[in-house]
Amino acid sequence: MVDLLRAFRVLRSAKTYIEVGTRDKGNVAYVSELMDPYATIVDIDLNQDPSTEALLRKKIAESQTYIAIEGNSISDHVIHQVSQRVPLGSVDAVFLDSNHMYFHFLNEIDRYLPFVRAGGWVIAHDVLWEGTSEQKGKAYACELVDRHWPVYLVNGNRPITRFMRHQKNEAVWGSIGIFQKPNNNNLGEI
Repeated sequence: MVDLLRAFRVLRSAKTYIEVGTRDKGNVAYVSELMDPYATIVDIDLNQDPSTEALLRKKIAESQTYIAIEGNSISDHVIHQVSQRVPLGSVDAVFLDSNHMYFHFLNEIDRYLPFVRAGGWVIAHDVLWEGTSEQKGKAYACELVDRHWPVYLVNGNRPITRFMRHQKNEAVWGSIGIFQKPNNNNLGEI
């Protein structure tokens, strides 16, 4: 949790936020406290749970707009729903915490980066996860992204560093990767 608290400082007074992979909604509740009192919060999860959503709605300020979207985060259907509610280039930050596989994570970056404003943030959870014997995980994807834009690793109480994969060949969970969308339109390609 320390890494989340440290990384999410960039959300103080943010006006628009997308979280992908919200499951228990605890992180959304925390972020709502950091954000502008009139912020828009978009919650995307494969399966929305009415009971956790009801608890979350009690926590979020009445002046904040909360939007729940159900479905696969990279599907055209979900992206269309997001585009109907949030203009491109208007989001202060997106937090990616759904599927941890290499291609899915890169697809999420590709699908959600256009919504992020220049200078806004892409934050990802479990970025040191290497994957399985069959498929690479987020660690390899973050390594690729870092070739184009600096990705910073927030890992517990350790100093924030430029991203690098873990030294040991073991499952590592919980670390945060964060990068800022460039202030120009030349985003390059991943």
